[in-house]
Amino acid sequence: ARATVRIEPLEDRTSHNARVVLRGQPQGRRVTVVPETVTVSVRCPGTTLAKLSPAVWVPFVVVSPLKPGNYTLPVHIESIANCTAAITPATVAVRIR
Repeated sequence: ARATVRIEPLEDRTSHNARVVLRGQPQGRRVTVVPETVTVSVRCPGTTLAKLSPAVWVPFVVVSPLKPGNYTLPVHIESIANCTAAITPATVAVRIR
C-alpha cells in the first residue's frame, strides 16, 4: 500500500481592532462590551486561508440566555476546519441593563 501526503505550509493572518458582535441581544436591553474590539489571529494552510470569508473573522459573544447583570464572557469566532485561532483578549466584560 502506498500513501501520498501533501504538506502545505501554514500561513498566519491577524485582524487587529476587530469589533465584538453580540449574538442574541435581549430585546429592550442595553448591552455594553469592554473592550469593544479584540485581536483575532488565524493560522491555516494557505489554500484554506485564501478561501476564508470575512464573516469567519467576526468575533462574537453569546448573550441570549443571560439576564441583566455583569458577566465575563468568552469571545468566539466561527470554527474553521484545519485552522487554529487565537483571540486576544479571550474574554470581555459584558453588562446587560
